[in-house]
Amino acid sequence: MNATAESIRAGFRVVSGLLILIIGINLLRVITNTLRYGGFSFGLLLSFALLVGLCWAVYNGKIWARVVLALLLLLNAVSALIAGLSFGGGLGAFVALIGALQFLSALSLFVIPQVNAYFEYAAAQS
Repeated sequence: MNATAESIRAGFRVVSGLLILIIGINLLRVITNTLRYGGFSFGLLLSFALLVGLCWAVYNGKIWARVVLALLLLLNAVSALIAGLSFGGGLGAFVALIGALQFLSALSLFVIPQVNAYFEYAAAQS
C-alpha cells in the first residue's frame, strides 16, 4: 500500500485514541476491583502492566502484538456483553457498552485503512 503522510497521521490519531481507550478501560477495572474488594491485588496490577506493554508493542507496529490485543479485546467484549445482558438495568447497559467499545476497538485495529497505513509505517521504522 502506498500510504500518504495524511493517512499515516490519521492512522496515528486513531491508534493512539484506541490504545488510550483500552488502557483507560482497564485502569477503570483496576480501580473498581481495588475498591470493591477493599485491597490491593498484585495480580491485577501485573495484568495491567502486561496490557500496557502489549499496547506499547502495538503502538510500535508489531503485528504479533496487534493480533494478541485484538484477540484479548474480542474475548473481553464477549464476556462483557454476556455480563451486561445478565445484569440488566443501568449497570448492564454500561457493561454492554464497554463490551461494544472493546469489540469495535478490536475490529478497528485491522479494518480501517488509515490504521493499516500507520502500522506499515511504524513497522518500517522499527
